[in-house]
Amino acid sequence: MADPSNHNFSKQEKFDLAIIGHTFRGEEKRRVANVINQRFPGLPILELCFHSPEIPGADFIFSDSPADLLVAIREILSGRRVRGFLP
Repeated sequence: MADPSNHNFSKQEKFDLAIIGHTFRGEEKRRVANVINQRFPGLPILELCFHSPEIPGADFIFSDSPADLLVAIREILSGRRVRGFLP
């Protein structure tokens, strides 16, 4: 895996949400989230999980369904928290 801290983002780049997928292991997820939190304070993070969430304070879903992912993104971008299972 490439080191996410080495990526240079333009000052004009704006992000609404970071998504960290299933393929990252727990330690990698936490490391990526740490870099995101340092570079983009306050940026929401959605963690995709199969078992248990690894990133403290992040929103998360227990699903690999594209439909569930879209619902979670809409919920987070509208200011609501997503904590595991979707309504």
